[in-house]
Amino acid sequence: MAEIAKAIGEATWQELVFVDVSSEDFTHALQNAGVPRWQADGLWEDYAHYARGEAAGIQDTVREITGRAPREVTEFARDHADAFKSHST
Repeated sequence: MAEIAKAIGEATWQELVFVDVSSEDFTHALQNAGVPRWQADGLWEDYAHYARGEAAGIQDTVREITGRAPREVTEFARDHADAFKSHST
């Protein structure tokens, strides 16, 4: 997550920092944003898998499905930097 925040921050010229929070704070913040409790719990479960490194394996699925090589997160962030920028007025 820190690597993703760094890549997006560099691509958008913004200072982004990943902050690891407790499951209670994570779930509370999501619920305050209108996410139903069941969905917040599911998102926390996904995040916990990532935090334990359980999604760290590299697969060739992107290439198999699309015929193209997967991209590094830094390349993805650069290509989609505008989508990550704040567009508030």
